[in-house]
Amino acid sequence: TLMTLQLTDERPSPEESLGRTQILSRLQYEMRRIPPLLRNVLELRDINELPMPEVADRLGISVPAAKSRLLRARQELRNRMERHCGRLGPATLVA
Repeated sequence: TLMTLQLTDERPSPEESLGRTQILSRLQYEMRRIPPLLRNVLELRDINELPMPEVADRLGISVPAAKSRLLRARQELRNRMERHCGRLGPATLVA
C-alpha cells in the first residue's frame, strides 16, 4: 500500500500576514491616541514587561495607583480597538 504524508506549512498565508500587519498598525495608532497618563503605564507593564513595583517607581506613584491606571488603560485600548470590529468581533480586523 502506498501512503501519502501531507506536511502543513507553518508559515502564515499572505492574507494572514496582511491581516496581522493591519492589526498591528491599528493597535499602534490607537496606542498613540491614549492619553499619556494611561499610555505610559501600559507601555511599561505590557510592552516592556516591567514588574508593577518598578512601573510605579518609574512613574512616581503607588503600586495600587499604577494598577488602577493599567486597568483603565487596557479598557481604553480595548474600547478603541472594538470600534474597528464588526459583527465578527476581532476577526473582522483580519478578514
